[in-house]
Amino acid sequence: MNVSHPQAEGASSAAPRLARFSVWLPLSIIIFSGYLQRYGGGSNSLSHPVLVGLGFAVIIAGLAGFACGIAALCHRTEGESNVVGKSIAGLALSSFLIVMFLIGFVNGFQRAVKARESVASLRQSIKEANADVRRSFDPTNGITANPQVFDKAIDAAKQASKDLPGESGLVLDASAAYLTELQRLSKAYDVEFKKLQAAQILTATNLTSKDQIPPRKQLVSHFLQVNDDVDRFVASSETAFKNELVKRNVSQQRIQLEVDAFHRASQPRTPLVREIRATDRQIGNAMLNILALYESEWGRWRYDAQVGKVFFSDTATLNKYNDYLDQIGASAQQQLALQRRLLDIPTSQKGRR
Repeated sequence: MNVSHPQAEGASSAAPRLARFSVWLPLSIIIFSGYLQRYGGGSNSLSHPVLVGLGFAVIIAGLAGFACGIAALCHRTEGESNVVGKSIAGLALSSFLIVMFLIGFVNGFQRAVKARESVASLRQSIKEANADVRRSFDPTNGITANPQVFDKAIDAAKQASKDLPGESGLVLDASAAYLTELQRLSKAYDVEFKKLQAAQILTATNLTSKDQIPPRKQLVSHFLQVNDDVDRFVASSETAFKNELVKRNVSQQRIQLEVDAFHRASQPRTPLVREIRATDRQIGNAMLNILALYESEWGRWRYDAQVGKVFFSDTATLNKYNDYLDQIGASAQQQLALQRRLLDIPTSQKGRR
């Protein structure tokens, strides 16, 4: 009898070990997830592959813990009273993990559907905005579309940035911020351009006092300022976009990928946009030169209503005046040609801009 008793003790079942596994498998995943939430920045800071891997770990731990709990209850023997409590605790924890996984899966699926819809809406908005710009092109006046045609696309980008997970959402948010700033400058330009048109800066028929010239100069100077603001932003657009990504703590690897893509998309367009800005600068400077002639030669020029021209008493000054008018005409024609080339770039090459 003394020999058989140790053999009975050594023949204990695997139930206690299975019961421990049923508790620690789900509990370890819960602790790890809590650590990520507390110290790792939460799920929003994780990349998509890591989130997928974590999801698989959760469901595997939950199912394995549940199976271990059931197996422990089925294989327990008399005298293993602690197996029941641990198994029930393990089953509860595993059930909790499985339920959380199912809830997360459903929510993730719904977010994925919403994200796809948001991206589709963004693409459609960009397509419509590009189409509006193309339709607005006039052979005489060039592109006449209001900058507000891109408001819908920017709003769609902001919405998509909220719906897309992880860094993809951050990249879209950075793109929306970049486009918002470009839109702000474009609207400021449009306001000053319309003021310039409405003021009929070079019209001499209503120029009856020398005091009327400085306000006209000021309008041209304001136009040149906003034109230069747009030009500077376009010239440094790659840096501006990168800065928006950095502000949002996008990873360096992703930043490099996005900046490279931005460079490829903007490369065919940026030189043309800057040349257009240069033609506006030439037109504005020529206007200032004509206004300076009106001012310095006040009393030595007249407007002939019959021929619709301004004549100066000095031939050399008249030649300067005509040269400035020619510069304005040549720059305007050059701008039309540049706008045509810009619109001829396939939409697939236009990227985010």
